[in-house]
Parts: sequence; C-alpha cells; structure tokens
Amino acid sequence: MSRFERTRRALVVFDQGAGARNALWAGVSRDDELRLASLADARALAAVRSAFLADTATFNTADGVALADIAFMRGCAEREITPTRA
Repeated sequence: MSRFERTRRALVVFDQGAGARNALWAGVSRDDELRLASLADARALAAVRSAFLADTATFNTADGVALADIAFMRGCAEREITPTRA
C-alpha cells in the first residue's frame, strides 16, 4: 500500500465533486447560496485533509495538516513525497 493511498482516494472524490461545487458557486446570488457553496468547499477540503492526516499521522498533527492546501497534498500524493517539519 502506498503511503498516500487514503489521500489519493480522497482526491478522486474531491475531483469528482468539483463540477457540482463549481455549479454552486456559479449560481450564488444570495447569502444562503454563498454559505452553501462555501460549506461544500470546506467539507471537500476537510475530507482530503482527514485522509492526509491518516496517511501522515506518524509524524504530522491536525494543526499541521490544517495548513496544507489541495495542491500541496496532491503533490505529496502524486510524487510520494513525505513532508518534513521546517
């Protein structure tokens, strides 16, 4: 099993939901629609971060993962790069 198997699976789901999330943003005209689009993005990101934390739990923390964006997590998963502490 790859170190980032959970992250890869979560990224597949994240990518599959991108069209639906983009459609929510395209239709925003009221505050409640803005909240719904923001919540959808936040939940999708949280799912990937949760998977990334599970994959890196031996050396990472939830606070550390909270700083990671999709591009960083995708890059680690695609290249099998293990993040290190600065």
